[in-house]
Amino acid sequence: MAKRNTKDLRLYIHLPIRAYKDKRLWRYKKTFFILAALCSYTDIRGICWPNQSTLAKEFECSRQVIGRHIKKLMEFGYVKYARKEFKGQKGNTYFIIYDKKTTENMARKNVRLAEKPAEANTPEMERQEAIKTIDKVAKDIPMPTQPAKNEKIEIQARTLLLFMKKAIKEIYGKDFQYSNKQEETGYDMIERNSLTVDEKSYVTMRDALVWFRKAEPIKDAPYSILFFEKWLCPNVEKKSGKSVKNLARSIGNRLRWK
Repeated sequence: MAKRNTKDLRLYIHLPIRAYKDKRLWRYKKTFFILAALCSYTDIRGICWPNQSTLAKEFECSRQVIGRHIKKLMEFGYVKYARKEFKGQKGNTYFIIYDKKTTENMARKNVRLAEKPAEANTPEMERQEAIKTIDKVAKDIPMPTQPAKNEKIEIQARTLLLFMKKAIKEIYGKDFQYSNKQEETGYDMIERNSLTVDEKSYVTMRDALVWFRKAEPIKDAPYSILFFEKWLCPNVEKKSGKSVKNLARSIGNRLRWK
């Protein structure tokens, strides 16, 4: 396993525009910097879960001080507690309030309040007729029988893809949108290898990207969850008889790069 690179590779921060105009934060300058630090860890949904100990080291202060500034940000309406991202998570998860009209649930579904559903642009009578037609056609189409999926593995697969999204943003500074097919691939990978997804999984995926960026500097980030299988599942290495690095490089050469 490659040694973890502690160098901060993040390139930019998305801050709420109203924050720099907020005169309250002119007074509490350190609180503004804590908000900027939280924003540097957020994903495209505005959700982050940095450890307060990590923030305390960055600002050379105690965790209690960090906690007080975060509470101040909550009081000012910039941060809320969010639900945990994965089972076994110890630290808090935060939701950055970029838009007061956008809730955490809406952000998780990538839905903006300003966007109207497509059906709102369709006359009601036409919409009802379209629904009837779809229902009629659907009755005549035989539904394929598929084995029921394990809900626990589905949650782990989504968590794994979120880890991948966060790691790519941190190491390559790019936003990554995964598809349903990627979730299915992640599900199969977890089921095939009896993989347990936890905090160590993210660290391993980040280490893999740090190694690959150094080994293949001219290539873009690997946008396939299969790239990480050799790192996350030691049994794969034992069966193939190849080292993790060689396996990762060979898979990286076969993958389609964006």
